[in-house]
Amino acid sequence: MSHSVGELLGEMSERLILALMALWVARVTGDCDRPPTLENGSPTDQFVSLMSFPVGTSVGYKCDPGYVSQEGRSIITTCLEDSTWTPLQVTCKLITCDDPEPISNGKISSPSGDAWQYGMIATYSCLDEYTLIGEQDISCTSSGKWNKGPPLCKAVSCQRPPLSENIDIVSGFGPTYKYRDTITYRCARGYVMVGSRIIECSADNTFVPSPPICKLPTSSTTSSESAVTKPGTAVTTAVTPIPKAVSCQRPPLSENIDIVSGFGPTYKYRDTITYRCARGYVMVGSRIIECSADNTFVPSPPICKLPTFSAAKLFKEMIALGRQLITKEEN
Repeated sequence: MSHSVGELLGEMSERLILALMALWVARVTGDCDRPPTLENGSPTDQFVSLMSFPVGTSVGYKCDPGYVSQEGRSIITTCLEDSTWTPLQVTCKLITCDDPEPISNGKISSPSGDAWQYGMIATYSCLDEYTLIGEQDISCTSSGKWNKGPPLCKAVSCQRPPLSENIDIVSGFGPTYKYRDTITYRCARGYVMVGSRIIECSADNTFVPSPPICKLPTSSTTSSESAVTKPGTAVTTAVTPIPKAVSCQRPPLSENIDIVSGFGPTYKYRDTITYRCARGYVMVGSRIIECSADNTFVPSPPICKLPTFSAAKLFKEMIALGRQLITKEEN
């Protein structure tokens, strides 16, 4: 019985020796096990599936989304001859943006935590009686910068333009209008409109486009309706336009603009197209254009561009607001 136990112990000793030799061989060849873990990061894709690494192998790391390496430095560890890895000297830190730029006559939402982190959205809003010009939302990007500048809060007030002859207002009687309020016109009977029948209050306190005018058509015929002005005088007739086949083609779309309604591609007389800008852009021109009697749209299609802000103009508005507040307090 003791002989059998001795043989068993001998076999176990041989196996232990073989295992130690295998470990020694691994150490001699210099292979390293998997590299150290990095908080908020991981080895780059080409190293993820590997289980052992020869001496001299350098493994690079990448930070998780929302994190960036300190000072933008590379994160690398190298397999040494003693089968260990060099320590990681760089860490991944959270990406944050500075506080959004404040705006006059407006306010900004607060972050959900202690800082504005990558992917967070800041929302602007205006005080009463002020209109937000531009995009109300901006987002913190992976570069640690906001994706766009702040909007503008402005007191917009347009005055109703004078009425020309032979034209009436259908809707939007005012007499004062806020940002993007509209006026719709129509011509007196027997007259045709030149220009857009809908105009809109813009950010600079004026209507765009200019109000239309109504004029007698160049091609006309005598209507069957007649009226005698005075006994013994000649009979006069009212002039009415001859209906004709009007067909407008959809204008090409410029960059950063979409059609909201009126997709065409062909349009009859007085059919309209309504446009809107992509997020972050402001419209220059009327958002509604109309197919006119000469087979073209009036006014020309609008364009969308990034907003521009005048520091001097904004400063003047801040001074004016300050004076108003002082006057209220004194009263």
